[in-house]
Amino acid sequence: MATDVRTGKSSRDKGEVEIALVDGMPVVSSLKVAEHFRKRHDDVLKAIRNISGGLPEDFCARNFAETSVEVAQPNGGVRTLPAFDLTRDAFALVIMGFTGSKALAWKIRYIEAFNAMEKNILHQLKSNTQQELDAANEENKQQFQFKQWESIDDEKLKGIIGWLNYWCKIDNLEFDEAVKQLCTVLQVNNLQEIQEEDTVYIYNFIWCSLFKIRNKSGVELTKEQQAAFNGILLFWEKCIGESSENIISFICTKCNIKSFSEIRQHSLDKALNAALLGIFRHIFCNLSDKVYKI
Repeated sequence: MATDVRTGKSSRDKGEVEIALVDGMPVVSSLKVAEHFRKRHDDVLKAIRNISGGLPEDFCARNFAETSVEVAQPNGGVRTLPAFDLTRDAFALVIMGFTGSKALAWKIRYIEAFNAMEKNILHQLKSNTQQELDAANEENKQQFQFKQWESIDDEKLKGIIGWLNYWCKIDNLEFDEAVKQLCTVLQVNNLQEIQEEDTVYIYNFIWCSLFKIRNKSGVELTKEQQAAFNGILLFWEKCIGESSENIISFICTKCNIKSFSEIRQHSLDKALNAALLGIFRHIFCNLSDKVYKI
């Protein structure tokens, strides 16, 4: 007996089984089950409903798909009948009680047909996956371009060192520690290995570090420091026209803190920098006439 893995058909003499593919799942119609096992379709539907009624809902949803089919009538008309699309598991449950030598033969044919279809699907998946991998590799090959090493300009390097010094002051860092962190991010051994194309990455890394408060412990702010900080925020709210909720959200997000209570003496400069950044952004991102009203 030969099995056609392209169609999922099992052929033994003239008895042929066709397994359909619905939403990527091999299924057989309850009409075909009734036809091949010589049952009334109404009886097959009754058996399906009896069986599915005692099964978990998620199992039924995956394996018993209620549908309808159009059947030609002797008078030339067409009648729409209810039907089910059955997966391998649903089919096995429904035909379990069908007995006799002919029923056994059809069971074998259906098993072979399901096997053939599933083998075909697996083959297609492997083939498609390999094609996608080949296409991705080819695209990567086309996009890859060798870039000549271009060390950063000496004057730019001096500027970066100045930027690092300012970061060290704000974060109370040793210069060597700041350099170590930067080199780790850039995956270089020292500043001399920095390339021209790294400039933007350096700027972004130090820029973000200037605002984020990493250590939330320390000496709390004095009343004078709190008053000074609140004065900046009050100016932002009353003179620039930003809501207090937005101000709190901006500074907390920028400084990586949950509330102003996490600001300590050592991190006050960072919070002030974030507030000043927000004020300048507000001024330059709004209409110009608002600037003159400050």
